[in-house]
Amino acid sequence: MEYDWNFRFLSEYWPAIFHGLLLTVVLTICVIVLGSVLGVIWGVMLCSKQKLVRMPMQTLTDVIRGLPAIVLLMLTYYLIPYAIPGISIPPFAIAVLALATNLGAYMSDVLRGAIINVPVNFIDAGKALGLTHFQIQKYIVFPEVLRAVLPTISLLYISMFKLTSLASILSVGELTHTAGLVTSMSMRSLEMYVVIAIAYLSLTLPFSYLCRQLGNRETGNYDSER
Repeated sequence: MEYDWNFRFLSEYWPAIFHGLLLTVVLTICVIVLGSVLGVIWGVMLCSKQKLVRMPMQTLTDVIRGLPAIVLLMLTYYLIPYAIPGISIPPFAIAVLALATNLGAYMSDVLRGAIINVPVNFIDAGKALGLTHFQIQKYIVFPEVLRAVLPTISLLYISMFKLTSLASILSVGELTHTAGLVTSMSMRSLEMYVVIAIAYLSLTLPFSYLCRQLGNRETGNYDSER
């Protein structure tokens, strides 16, 4: 059976689609910024020698990673009104909080693994050179951690961009939610989701390429330094 493709509806709905794409980008940026802050703080706490700091944080991140993102999103949506009665929080903010928490939990474990795997002899060499603790962290630990986590963190960021589609269940007007509304009015489901797929790929593919090139450059610099 031959399908009758028809994209003429885009002339009427393209402003709404563009607005949905823009909101998706804004949502992703907010999630990445907040999630990265949480990930760094939690990652450092996971490396703490104090059990009272490390163990509760390990339990928290394990619980968060053990929940599907959509379940965490709905729990956040329904729990916040009870936790903070009398305050109305927009669905956009709830989506940012839930997805950033999800990102932070995964990112913290990645950072923990990178931090504890920094070669001890590198740190000993820094001390032998008379570097302060801050200088050791800045010139030795941070570059090593960055090289180790860059590929994984970039994949987490791309995953977060795609996971923003879950915000549609809270009626946040991002790209996927907009696609559903346009589909219900235009009755062109296949064409609409082809357009949405192209929109997502137009952002994820260049970012993937950029992260790959950056990772290759960091690896090349590291190899040349050795």
